[in-house]
Amino acid sequence: MVEIAAPAGPFTLAQAWLDEMTTGGGYPDVAQLQRLAEALRADTVAYLDAAIAPDTPLAEQQPALTRMAADLPGWESGEVLPVDLDPDIETELVISVGIGGDPLLYAYGADGHWQVALVPWPDDMEVDPNLWPGAVEAQDLTGDGSAELVATYRLRGGSGVWDYVQVFRWTGEAFALLFRADLLTWAGESRYALEADPTQSGALQIALIYPHLYGLGFDHKMINHPLGRQVWRWDAGVGRFALAEMSVDLERSAWGDEFELTVEDRLRWLVNEGETRFRQGDYEAAWPWYDRTLALAETEAWEPVGEVPHWSAFAAFRRAQLLLLTGHVDEGRTAMQAVATMWERDAIFTALAQAFLDGYGEGGEGAAERAFEAMRAAVDLEKHFYYEGFGLLRYPMTAQGILFSGVASLPVSEWPRVGTFNEGW
Repeated sequence: MVEIAAPAGPFTLAQAWLDEMTTGGGYPDVAQLQRLAEALRADTVAYLDAAIAPDTPLAEQQPALTRMAADLPGWESGEVLPVDLDPDIETELVISVGIGGDPLLYAYGADGHWQVALVPWPDDMEVDPNLWPGAVEAQDLTGDGSAELVATYRLRGGSGVWDYVQVFRWTGEAFALLFRADLLTWAGESRYALEADPTQSGALQIALIYPHLYGLGFDHKMINHPLGRQVWRWDAGVGRFALAEMSVDLERSAWGDEFELTVEDRLRWLVNEGETRFRQGDYEAAWPWYDRTLALAETEAWEPVGEVPHWSAFAAFRRAQLLLLTGHVDEGRTAMQAVATMWERDAIFTALAQAFLDGYGEGGEGAAERAFEAMRAAVDLEKHFYYEGFGLLRYPMTAQGILFSGVASLPVSEWPRVGTFNEGW
């Protein structure tokens, strides 16, 4: 076991920077954070050259690594992690310093000395004192026998936390980006997991698990969300990880299996599945979700309690719209009139249904556009929601949401990925 004395006054440049920031007050600016990165890089090389042998296996130098971790400067504890990213290098470390705005450091022995490289920030992020080094691990994700580096930077905010997860391959000179995912813990925990890839021997797939938020539906932060999941697998043909699976589990809460799903949760999720398709203009795909909403409400004899939207009323309204929008004029008129009659106690809801019928007229070219324009003109939903009351269309239903037609949606080939803030590429 190699014993090398720790250098006197370790990390003096970085500690001087910390002392300056502590006494000066305020957030450090970009120039100051760049100066910190340069100071840590110089300090780290000096420390390693004095305390850890670059040509001796790190397993024989564990006490020195433990001491280095304790010596790291910062407002929070740091980490010194042995890795094996380059088969031609004997000693490699990833070093995480507990200072916001500081990059992860990759150190490796070469020609009897230590070299230090910075693990890249997310390429569209500016240096930020709220961006902290996060979880780090080295695994063979591609199945080629060499490990990749999974490095996370964490951006802490007032009501949520972003984890920027990146997978890198060390080329011998620089880090090549193979994958990135932006995970937002905001409406519940979002995380990644490495799993055995069933399609490629020796490879690992990247699973992203998160609360599924309906960007094209009725949703907000403080309610139950279904469990969303993406699977990304190595694609040697393009040299990156590619999206292989994307699913929403309507039988599981993203808050955990211990949370019971209510009928209202299930109805909201079914409506939102329909809304995602409806607002993209895919009327045929939307239809079954509103039918399922109506069937579940009937089976459970469900009625809204408190400030809860009337999901079955809304589903019946959308279903009647779909009949008219897909050319089933007579059946659609009957269904929409039934909606207006069944819920006539709600003046706003009735007015919307009648306005849609009036605007649609006898159908034909432009009928959909006329119908939605008539709805917009008939009712001041902004005033209704914010000043007058809720009725059947309670929060989180918004004027923009119920009036969204999907008529002018993008072609299917250009649809954006929807339903989550958590995405990889």
